[in-house]
Amino acid sequence: MCIRDRYCTVFGDPHIRTLGGQHETCLTLGAWPLVDDSYFAVQVTNEPLGRSVGASCIGKITVIIKSLTGCTEQKMYEATREFLPSAFVDGTTHSEELPSGTAGESRPAGKWPTHRPAVVIRELVANEHVEIFIRYISTRLTVRLAGGYLLFSVK
Repeated sequence: MCIRDRYCTVFGDPHIRTLGGQHETCLTLGAWPLVDDSYFAVQVTNEPLGRSVGASCIGKITVIIKSLTGCTEQKMYEATREFLPSAFVDGTTHSEELPSGTAGESRPAGKWPTHRPAVVIRELVANEHVEIFIRYISTRLTVRLAGGYLLFSVK
């Protein structure tokens, strides 16, 4: 059985590509849920773009990896337009190990911890590009900071 990859992204004012492939644009201010499922939640906070009344941008992205028995403890990640951290809020970069034999993605040498964490965060470019990989559901969350603007995607 083949499962097609699904992809969701949000950027700008906000422009959203849903997991179903639809494109949406809407002006919104304040916090709103982008994703909330059994495994993780993503909340986006939009703020006015400068003095413009008709435009907003993503001011903060909060990712919560939900606690799941046998997989991981809860982890939280917060990024703002000023700073894209390379670690979770608690200062760690990964969760506990998965039990051996658990399916997951292959790791390039030297790029990931030597054990098999259920959740790992990796900084690809300092203060510009961070990836969070949730191994037990084979999901990659990407947070980017480009030109002072936050972008988020899940695949």
